Amino acid sequence: MHIPRRHAEVLAATFLTAVLAGCSTPPAFQAVPVTTGSAASSPSAPAPPSSTRGAPASGAGAQLLATILPVPAGAHAWTVRNGVLDLDGFARGLFAADAVSGEKAVLARRRFVVAARQSWFGTDGSQADIFLVRFAAPTGAESMYESMAHTWQTGNTPHQTIFADPADHATGAVNSAVDKLGNAGVKMISVRGDVFVYVHYFTAATPDRSGAQHLFRRQLDALHALEK
Repeated sequence: MHIPRRHAEVLAATFLTAVLAGCSTPPAFQAVPVTTGSAASSPSAPAPPSSTRGAPASGAGAQLLATILPVPAGAHAWTVRNGVLDLDGFARGLFAADAVSGEKAVLARRRFVVAARQSWFGTDGSQADIFLVRFAAPTGAESMYESMAHTWQTGNTPHQTIFADPADHATGAVNSAVDKLGNAGVKMISVRGDVFVYVHYFTAATPDRSGAQHLFRRQLDALHALEK
């Protein structure tokens, strides 16, 4: 499967599901094997943590983290991935390894400030990966949204269908191809002021567009409520 270099997002299902392989009960999330790259599909050596890992959130990072959805009751948080991210940590968390350097340069030109991430494995078997990205001005968030939406719309990813969500001023992509771990996904993006919003929602075998939209709207509502 061809994934364009620009905006070749790392597939979060690998991060969240690989640790569960061969386990009847999800273990604690420690020293988790992950895979980076444009076709992440199997675990490898643990990726190096972001430079923000383990550091207390403060300032803009703490404010952004307060607006991200909490891990649902009973869900298993992807703790080594969650929290405040600097430029390097965000680029490595979202983009394929071979695209990180270029994406970091673009993010810097867009005046990236800070990002926050929340990921979990739900009690219903679903998986969620949420990024909020703050820029110094709305133009930075809008530029990232427009570029990523354009990449989705003009790409030739097999089994992927792009849709508009006017109610949420969003663009979404449904990928019906099942990965090696048996998951299909729906990802959605939008902008609220100077914040770019990215949600990726995975379910077993069949993509759940309505479930993804519900989660996405909850995140938009949380962002709006806490930033009033």
